[in-house]
Amino acid sequence: MGGGVSTELGGSQRVGPRTELGGAQRIAATAWLLGDRIDTRAVPVERVVSRSPLTLQDGADRLVVLYRFGALVVFAPESGAGTAYPEDLGRFVVSPLPSPEFDTASIRISADEPEGADREGVLVIAEASLERFHVVADVLARSALLAHYESEVSTALDRVEPLAERLRLGAHRGLRGRQLLQELGEVLVSEMRMVGRAEVSEKPERLWDRPRLDALYVRLAEEYELADRDRAVTRKLELLGRATETFLGVLDTRRSLNVEWYIVILILIELFLLVYELATR
Repeated sequence: MGGGVSTELGGSQRVGPRTELGGAQRIAATAWLLGDRIDTRAVPVERVVSRSPLTLQDGADRLVVLYRFGALVVFAPESGAGTAYPEDLGRFVVSPLPSPEFDTASIRISADEPEGADREGVLVIAEASLERFHVVADVLARSALLAHYESEVSTALDRVEPLAERLRLGAHRGLRGRQLLQELGEVLVSEMRMVGRAEVSEKPERLWDRPRLDALYVRLAEEYELADRDRAVTRKLELLGRATETFLGVLDTRRSLNVEWYIVILILIELFLLVYELATR
């Protein structure tokens, strides 16, 4: 990987001659969620063309944008080598996923059309600038992360639903404290990752003082329904948390009742022994 970035042109940082994605007007982009985290600090400096977010040049016609929350986005001409992520970046991934999540998009470079998504779902940007690629990368990376959490939450709900059904029927014996504590722990970890690392529901800070890029981000975020999906996942996580806490409360109550019964049985045994002793004198 090598090359560089040109100086600012027209107020935006453009991809330079060697990173212009072959001058293509149609760009393919794929966001990959590879693991819990990417150690961006360990990436070699000579591969970097931008720091915020960390952007690498992969050959003459591919860009790779990396995020600490475990995602990366690859840009390449639609007629080029494709958008599979560079395998050598795998060593920087912490806790890799068994099956990486991904999301794709087709991008058209056109200064004569409104920026955003057209009727066919193609993303339109005015120019091939790094800052615009970064906006697209932000949205795609967050979409891939949400897709992962949507899948994880659905799986967790499928695991919890039979327990809720047993509770409704009064069959408490199917509840296991260790399993429920594990479910609650996974819910808390998911919430912390969504809120603390990716900040899915918040716009990138670098966009606040760039109205045109802010408008582009808003349009793309609406196209991928980031806010609605984030709220839906958050509600499901809250539901899972409440359900697990309820199950744990039922277990605690059952244990308390068991202890009370043990005490009553011990008292009855003691009374029986006392009566037996008095009767045999």
